[in-house]
Amino acid sequence: ATLLALQPTVERVSKEAAPGFEQDTAELGLATLYLNTKQSEAAGLMTRRLLARDAESPAAIALAGRAYQLAGNLGAWKSLVDAGLEKNPNDHKLLLERVREAEVEGDFDRALRGCRNVLDAGRAAAEDQNLCARLSIFAGKPDEQAQRSAAQANLSARNENAAYLMVNAWVDAGIGETPEAREMLLESMDTAGISEPNGDAWFGFGRIYEQYGEKAAAAAAYRRVQKGLNTDDPLDTYVLAQMRLN
Repeated sequence: ATLLALQPTVERVSKEAAPGFEQDTAELGLATLYLNTKQSEAAGLMTRRLLARDAESPAAIALAGRAYQLAGNLGAWKSLVDAGLEKNPNDHKLLLERVREAEVEGDFDRALRGCRNVLDAGRAAAEDQNLCARLSIFAGKPDEQAQRSAAQANLSARNENAAYLMVNAWVDAGIGETPEAREMLLESMDTAGISEPNGDAWFGFGRIYEQYGEKAAAAAAYRRVQKGLNTDDPLDTYVLAQMRLN
Protein backbone atom coordinates (compact mmCIF):
# COMPACT_ATOMS: atom_id res chain seq x y z
CA ALA A 1 0.00 0.00 0.00
CA THR A 2 2.86 2.37 0.79
CA LEU A 3 4.47 1.75 -2.59
CA LEU A 4 1.21 2.33 -4.43
CA ALA A 5 0.76 5.61 -2.56
CA LEU A 6 4.15 6.73 -3.86
CA GLN A 7 3.36 5.86 -7.47
CA PRO A 8 1.88 9.25 -8.56
CA THR A 9 4.91 11.07 -7.16
CA VAL A 10 7.39 8.76 -8.83
CA GLU A 11 5.55 9.01 -12.16
CA ARG A 12 5.59 12.82 -11.96
CA VAL A 13 9.32 12.85 -11.24
CA SER A 14 9.89 10.54 -14.21
CA LYS A 15 7.93 12.79 -16.58
CA GLU A 16 9.69 15.95 -15.38
CA ALA A 17 13.20 14.46 -15.44
CA ALA A 18 15.67 15.96 -17.90
CA PRO A 19 16.80 13.70 -20.77
CA GLY A 20 19.91 11.65 -20.09
CA PHE A 21 21.14 10.22 -16.81
CA GLU A 22 18.43 11.93 -14.73
CA GLN A 23 15.65 10.49 -16.87
CA ASP A 24 17.21 7.03 -16.92
CA THR A 25 17.47 7.05 -13.13
CA ALA A 26 13.86 8.17 -12.72
CA GLU A 27 12.57 5.53 -15.15
CA LEU A 28 14.64 2.80 -13.51
CA GLY A 29 12.98 3.73 -10.23
CA LEU A 30 9.55 3.73 -11.82
CA ALA A 31 10.12 0.33 -13.44
CA THR A 32 11.22 -1.04 -10.08
CA LEU A 33 8.09 0.32 -8.40
CA TYR A 34 5.84 -1.30 -11.02
CA LEU A 35 7.64 -4.61 -10.57
CA ASN A 36 7.47 -4.49 -6.78
CA THR A 37 3.74 -3.81 -6.93
CA LYS A 38 3.29 -6.54 -9.60
CA GLN A 39 1.90 -4.21 -12.28
CA SER A 40 2.91 -6.45 -15.15
CA GLU A 41 1.73 -4.36 -18.12
CA ALA A 42 3.19 -1.08 -16.81
CA ALA A 43 6.46 -2.79 -15.87
CA GLY A 44 6.77 -4.31 -19.32
CA LEU A 45 6.15 -0.97 -21.02
CA MET A 46 8.71 0.86 -18.88
CA THR A 47 11.42 -1.78 -19.27
CA ARG A 48 10.92 -1.80 -23.05
CA ARG A 49 11.52 1.96 -23.04
CA LEU A 50 14.72 1.47 -21.07
CA LEU A 51 15.94 -1.23 -23.45
CA ALA A 52 15.09 0.89 -26.49
CA ARG A 53 17.57 3.51 -25.26
CA ASP A 54 20.26 1.03 -24.21
CA ALA A 55 19.70 -2.59 -25.21
CA GLU A 56 22.99 -3.66 -23.61
CA SER A 57 22.38 -2.15 -20.17
CA PRO A 58 22.66 -4.96 -17.57
CA ALA A 59 20.36 -3.00 -15.23
CA ALA A 60 17.69 -2.64 -17.92
CA ILE A 61 18.03 -6.31 -18.89
CA ALA A 62 17.65 -7.38 -15.25
CA LEU A 63 14.50 -5.28 -14.84
CA ALA A 64 13.13 -6.56 -18.14
CA GLY A 65 13.82 -10.08 -16.89
CA ARG A 66 11.72 -9.45 -13.81
CA ALA A 67 8.96 -8.05 -16.03
CA TYR A 68 9.04 -11.13 -18.27
CA GLN A 69 8.97 -13.33 -15.15
CA LEU A 70 5.95 -11.43 -13.87
CA ALA A 71 4.22 -11.88 -17.22
CA GLY A 72 5.24 -15.55 -17.41
CA ASN A 73 7.20 -15.01 -20.63
CA LEU A 74 10.36 -16.96 -19.79
CA GLY A 75 11.25 -17.58 -23.44
CA ALA A 76 11.56 -13.84 -24.13
CA TRP A 77 13.63 -13.44 -20.95
CA LYS A 78 16.07 -16.15 -22.02
CA SER A 79 16.38 -14.69 -25.52
CA LEU A 80 17.09 -11.24 -24.10
CA VAL A 81 19.87 -12.54 -21.85
CA ASP A 82 21.38 -14.69 -24.59
CA ALA A 83 21.50 -11.68 -26.92
CA GLY A 84 23.21 -9.59 -24.26
CA LEU A 85 25.81 -12.27 -23.60
CA GLU A 86 26.57 -12.62 -27.32
CA LYS A 87 27.91 -9.06 -27.20
CA ASN A 88 29.32 -9.17 -23.65
CA PRO A 89 30.09 -12.85 -22.90
CA ASN A 90 31.92 -12.21 -19.61
CA ASP A 91 29.63 -9.58 -18.14
CA HIS A 92 29.16 -10.57 -14.50
CA LYS A 93 25.61 -9.22 -14.15
CA LEU A 94 24.44 -10.81 -17.38
CA LEU A 95 25.94 -14.18 -16.45
CA LEU A 96 24.06 -14.02 -13.15
CA GLU A 97 20.89 -13.01 -15.01
CA ARG A 98 21.22 -16.21 -17.07
CA VAL A 99 21.45 -18.18 -13.82
CA ARG A 100 18.37 -16.44 -12.38
CA GLU A 101 16.30 -17.16 -15.49
CA ALA A 102 17.25 -20.84 -15.34
CA GLU A 103 16.33 -20.95 -11.65
CA VAL A 104 12.87 -19.51 -12.32
CA GLU A 105 12.37 -22.00 -15.16
CA GLY A 106 13.26 -24.79 -12.72
CA ASP A 107 16.20 -25.91 -14.87
CA PHE A 108 18.66 -26.30 -12.01
CA ASP A 109 21.21 -28.20 -14.09
CA ARG A 110 21.46 -25.24 -16.47
CA ALA A 111 21.48 -22.82 -13.55
CA LEU A 112 24.40 -24.68 -11.97
CA ARG A 113 26.36 -24.70 -15.24
CA GLY A 114 25.69 -21.01 -15.63
CA CYS A 115 26.79 -20.30 -12.08
CA ARG A 116 30.06 -22.13 -12.64
CA ASN A 117 30.57 -20.01 -15.74
CA VAL A 118 30.32 -17.00 -13.42
CA LEU A 119 33.16 -18.42 -11.34
CA ASP A 120 35.23 -19.23 -14.43
CA ALA A 121 34.84 -15.66 -15.69
CA GLY A 122 36.63 -14.33 -12.60
CA ARG A 123 35.73 -11.61 -10.07
CA ALA A 124 33.31 -13.99 -8.31
CA ALA A 125 32.15 -12.80 -4.91
CA ALA A 126 31.46 -14.94 -1.85
CA GLU A 127 27.75 -14.83 -2.64
CA ASP A 128 28.46 -16.28 -6.10
CA GLN A 129 30.45 -19.14 -4.58
CA ASN A 130 27.64 -19.81 -2.13
CA LEU A 131 25.05 -19.69 -4.90
CA CYS A 132 26.93 -22.35 -6.89
CA ALA A 133 27.14 -24.58 -3.82
CA ARG A 134 23.41 -24.10 -3.14
CA LEU A 135 22.51 -24.82 -6.75
CA SER A 136 24.45 -28.08 -6.60
CA ILE A 137 21.89 -29.24 -4.01
CA PHE A 138 18.95 -28.22 -6.18
CA ALA A 139 20.52 -29.96 -9.18
CA GLY A 140 21.14 -33.08 -7.09
CA LYS A 141 24.86 -32.81 -7.79
CA PRO A 142 26.75 -31.99 -4.59
CA ASP A 143 30.37 -32.81 -5.37
CA GLU A 144 33.92 -31.77 -4.61
CA GLN A 145 33.58 -28.69 -6.79
CA ALA A 146 30.51 -27.63 -4.82
CA GLN A 147 32.38 -28.30 -1.61
CA ARG A 148 35.24 -26.05 -2.77
CA SER A 149 32.75 -23.31 -3.63
CA ALA A 150 31.10 -23.57 -0.22
CA ALA A 151 34.47 -23.52 1.54
CA GLN A 152 35.60 -20.49 -0.48
CA ALA A 153 32.41 -18.61 0.38
CA ASN A 154 32.96 -19.30 4.08
CA LEU A 155 36.62 -18.36 3.86
CA SER A 156 35.70 -15.03 2.29
CA ALA A 157 33.10 -14.46 5.01
CA ARG A 158 35.52 -15.55 7.77
CA ASN A 159 33.06 -18.28 8.79
CA GLU A 160 30.72 -15.61 10.12
CA ASN A 161 27.83 -16.01 7.68
CA ALA A 162 25.25 -18.47 9.02
CA ALA A 163 23.64 -19.01 5.61
CA TYR A 164 26.97 -19.89 3.98
CA LEU A 165 27.82 -22.28 6.80
CA MET A 166 24.44 -23.96 6.39
CA VAL A 167 24.91 -24.51 2.65
CA ASN A 168 28.35 -25.94 3.39
CA ALA A 169 26.65 -28.37 5.79
CA TRP A 170 24.16 -29.39 3.09
CA VAL A 171 26.96 -30.09 0.61
CA ASP A 172 28.92 -32.10 3.18
CA ALA A 173 25.82 -34.16 3.94
CA GLY A 174 25.11 -34.62 0.24
CA ILE A 175 28.53 -36.20 -0.40
CA GLY A 176 28.35 -38.41 2.68
CA GLU A 177 30.55 -36.47 5.09
CA THR A 178 27.93 -36.62 7.83
CA PRO A 179 30.07 -35.84 10.93
CA GLU A 180 31.43 -32.74 9.19
CA ALA A 181 27.92 -31.81 8.05
CA ARG A 182 26.52 -32.04 11.58
CA GLU A 183 29.35 -29.95 12.99
CA MET A 184 28.91 -27.31 10.30
CA LEU A 185 25.14 -27.30 10.78
CA LEU A 186 25.46 -26.69 14.52
CA GLU A 187 28.06 -24.00 13.89
CA SER A 188 25.61 -22.29 11.52
CA MET A 189 22.87 -22.33 14.16
CA ASP A 190 25.27 -20.95 16.74
CA THR A 191 26.35 -18.19 14.37
CA ALA A 192 22.71 -17.34 13.68
CA GLY A 193 22.02 -17.24 17.42
CA ILE A 194 19.25 -19.85 17.34
CA SER A 195 18.89 -22.74 19.76
CA GLU A 196 16.07 -24.52 17.88
CA PRO A 197 16.34 -25.61 14.22
CA ASN A 198 14.83 -23.37 11.59
CA GLY A 199 13.77 -24.56 8.13
CA ASP A 200 17.32 -24.55 6.76
CA ALA A 201 18.57 -26.59 9.71
CA TRP A 202 15.70 -29.08 9.47
CA PHE A 203 16.60 -29.67 5.83
CA GLY A 204 20.22 -30.25 6.84
CA PHE A 205 19.21 -32.72 9.54
CA GLY A 206 17.00 -34.47 7.00
CA ARG A 207 19.93 -34.96 4.64
CA ILE A 208 22.04 -36.34 7.50
CA TYR A 209 19.25 -38.74 8.54
CA GLU A 210 19.02 -39.96 4.95
CA GLN A 211 22.72 -40.78 4.91
CA TYR A 212 22.18 -42.98 7.95
CA GLY A 213 19.23 -44.70 6.30
CA GLU A 214 16.69 -43.13 8.68
CA LYS A 215 14.06 -42.40 6.03
CA ALA A 216 11.18 -41.75 8.43
CA ALA A 217 13.23 -39.30 10.49
CA ALA A 218 14.39 -37.57 7.31
CA ALA A 219 10.83 -37.20 6.03
CA ALA A 220 9.69 -35.82 9.39
CA ALA A 221 12.51 -33.24 9.25
CA TYR A 222 11.60 -32.18 5.71
CA ARG A 223 7.96 -31.71 6.68
CA ARG A 224 9.06 -29.15 9.28
CA VAL A 225 10.46 -26.87 6.56
CA GLN A 226 7.97 -24.06 5.98
CA LYS A 227 7.62 -21.76 2.98
CA GLY A 228 9.66 -18.58 3.13
CA LEU A 229 8.14 -15.10 3.06
CA ASN A 230 9.09 -14.70 -0.61
CA THR A 231 6.85 -17.29 -2.20
CA ASP A 232 8.32 -16.50 -5.66
CA ASP A 233 11.84 -17.54 -4.64
CA PRO A 234 12.80 -20.58 -6.76
CA LEU A 235 15.63 -21.37 -4.33
CA ASP A 236 13.48 -21.45 -1.20
CA THR A 237 14.55 -24.26 1.12
CA TYR A 238 10.90 -25.39 1.14
CA VAL A 239 11.32 -26.30 -2.55
CA LEU A 240 14.30 -28.51 -1.63
CA ALA A 241 12.38 -30.22 1.15
CA GLN A 242 9.47 -30.98 -1.18
CA MET A 243 11.89 -32.40 -3.74
CA ARG A 244 13.22 -34.83 -1.13
CA LEU A 245 9.69 -35.83 -0.09
CA ASN A 246 8.47 -36.51 -3.63
